[in-house]
Amino acid sequence: MKSILREKSKLFAQEIWALSELLKLRKANYSMIDQLLRAASSVGANIHEARYACSTKDFILKMSIAQKECSEVEYWLELFYDSDFISKEHYRDLRSLASELQRMLFASIRTARSKQSSQTLH
Repeated sequence: MKSILREKSKLFAQEIWALSELLKLRKANYSMIDQLLRAASSVGANIHEARYACSTKDFILKMSIAQKECSEVEYWLELFYDSDFISKEHYRDLRSLASELQRMLFASIRTARSKQSSQTLH
């Protein structure tokens, strides 16, 4: 079964990977590029791992980690943009994708928490 969230997170990682190649050509700091790549790939990895969560609590934890990693990517994007390593358009497009992922993750977490609350009431 296809998951829009998983597909978007994969696209996000691929877009960040392509950006990292551009950043390398522009002589950006390699350790900062590495942090950007690690955070971006962690978003999708945690979403994928949440699919096999052993409990609702575990699912929420994995999705929350994905949300935090996505937030970290937003930080690195802002830093690279403010340092003139990426264009305004490229920054805007990637931030838009990150924001979309953040909204989807927030909705998934909220839904899981409400299900968890209703289960404890019964």
